[in-house]
Amino acid sequence: MTNADAIEKQMLALGERARAAAAVMTGAGEAAKNAALTAAAAALRARQDDLLAANARDLADVAGQDFNSAFIDRLTLSAERVEAMAAGLEIIAELPDPVG
Repeated sequence: MTNADAIEKQMLALGERARAAAAVMTGAGEAAKNAALTAAAAALRARQDDLLAANARDLADVAGQDFNSAFIDRLTLSAERVEAMAAGLEIIAELPDPVG
């Protein structure tokens, strides 16, 4: 299996899990949704070192390839970007529930 095939397989599995989670969350109440968003924010913060290490490997994989600087910038994580993602999830949790 090539690296591209492995990535495609992993992304398809991730998509399937996301669809399953979306179906569960659709029927969840506001408190459960907000708890999930808050837990996701906490997980981002708790796993920041792992995320940054994995991102460094991703950046090393694309080094020397023909990717433009905007792509590399979007791919690059920092502690500040991880914190911004976590804070964004917490902001969403504070919004009124748009379902129903």
